[in-house]
Amino acid sequence: PAGAVPITMLGDKAYSQHIATSRYIARLAQVVSKDEHDNFIQDLVADEYQSWRDAWVAAAFGEDEEAKSKYQKEGVPAKLKLFNELYGKFKTKEVYLSTSPQGKPLWADVAIFGLLHDH
Repeated sequence: PAGAVPITMLGDKAYSQHIATSRYIARLAQVVSKDEHDNFIQDLVADEYQSWRDAWVAAAFGEDEEAKSKYQKEGVPAKLKLFNELYGKFKTKEVYLSTSPQGKPLWADVAIFGLLHDH
C-alpha cells in the first residue's frame, strides 16, 4: 500500500513498513510487555533503530564512497554511543531493554541486535 518492500503476507493480508509490521507480529506472538512504559521504551529505541537502519542502507547500497567512509568513521561510532546510552538508561534486564512475561526479549531489542549483526 505504501509502495515499499519488504511485504509480509499473513493469511490473505499484505503488510508493509517493517517497523509497523514488526510491532504487529510482536503483538500477535505476545512478545510485548504488559507494562506500557516498557512498550514505550521499545518504541523509542525502534525509532532510533529506524534512523540508524536508514543510514546503514544508504551507506551499504549507495554509490558515494565518501559517504560510506563517513558513515563508517563517524556514523557507526555515534550510533553505538547513542545505543549504549539508551540501554544504560532504560534496560531493565541484564542485556535487554525489557522482556515479555515469558522472559523473551522484545521486538526492538531483536531489531537492534539484528542491525548490529549486519554490521
